[in-house]
Amino acid sequence: MSLSMRRRRAGRGRRRAPRPVTELRCLLAGAERDLVDFLTLAADCALRHLPDFRAPVIGAFARVLDLPAPAMPPEQ
Repeated sequence: MSLSMRRRRAGRGRRRAPRPVTELRCLLAGAERDLVDFLTLAADCALRHLPDFRAPVIGAFARVLDLPAPAMPPEQ
């Protein structure tokens, strides 16, 4: 059994203190910002490496992440 599996099993049954709703909202907002940043970086990468497929690739990422696709500059 791997170390990560043992750690996961060891954590079962532990009670965690509930987090205040405001803290959860803050954590979720931070996660959403991180996903938006990732999508922006992916769009930049697609523009450089997949210029012919950038729109469908970024559209697919946006759908999977449930985020609006970032604005893309016109093709050159």
